[in-house]
Amino acid sequence: MLYSLAAGTLVAVHALFVAFVVLGGLLVLRWPGMAWVHLPAAVWGVMIELAGWVCPLTPLENRLWAEAGRRGYEGGFVEHYLVPLLYPVGMTRGLQVALGVLALLLNVAVYACAIRKARKRRRQIAARQPCWYRGSATAKGDESMRETADPGERLRTLWHRLSGVPGGRWLFSRLFAVRVPYSGTIRPIVLELEPGHARVAMRDRRRVRNHLQSVHAIALMNLGELSTGLALTCGLPSSVRGILVELSMEYLKKARGTLIADCRCEIPVIREDRVVEITSRIHDPAGEVVAVARALWRVGPVPPPVDAPR
Repeated sequence: MLYSLAAGTLVAVHALFVAFVVLGGLLVLRWPGMAWVHLPAAVWGVMIELAGWVCPLTPLENRLWAEAGRRGYEGGFVEHYLVPLLYPVGMTRGLQVALGVLALLLNVAVYACAIRKARKRRRQIAARQPCWYRGSATAKGDESMRETADPGERLRTLWHRLSGVPGGRWLFSRLFAVRVPYSGTIRPIVLELEPGHARVAMRDRRRVRNHLQSVHAIALMNLGELSTGLALTCGLPSSVRGILVELSMEYLKKARGTLIADCRCEIPVIREDRVVEITSRIHDPAGEVVAVARALWRVGPVPPPVDAPR
């Protein structure tokens, strides 16, 4: 009985894996991060069909069926419905290759749609950028401004390249954590980023908790400060720089679960040094505000180089 149950369970898992290889790409259209799981599975499944390999599950299934007694399970759902799907009668080498090519073409078509969707999203984000970013450099004939590797420019460029591809937001967040090690200690995941708007998530885990089994106050402050900095810096032109000068927090309730900091701010026109206040609200999974971060950023024109001609 146990061998029959184990064999049936393994065949069901095998069938689900085959279905995931063939149709799992559709999940990527809805959840791009699924590509990290589906792509290796699809590559493995297609290679088995094209190369004529034997799936490692097959010998194990045969052994379990032999131990259970094949005849004793005749008439069951697994043997009559799932087994023929995995091991069709009359399967030839040519048919196996054709199935592999079909699975390959289907996945190529799905991922082509995913890439096209990502590019469309990047164009939409670019269209919402401030006018000074879209056209100021070309209008003035100053291409050097667009080529300057300032923080805002690097953020925008990297986000536009990665955010629309499968797993790109996770990769962007990891690269940012390497660049800003202290902010990376809370393992933030940037969900949305555009000039004047940032949404950053922080998962509830042991390293960010306090003795009350809730998220530590300083971790919340780190998350709030990070969201204000991203929203502001992403919107600053290369001729303007900013630095945090004051940060305050208002804690409204214990924070548990995955938290999301949402920051929206106006990107001011900067002609001289000034201080701007930016607010970020941190929500829990229920949508309730657990904390509010208020940051004062001093922004001003980038001074010319010391050796620049007057």
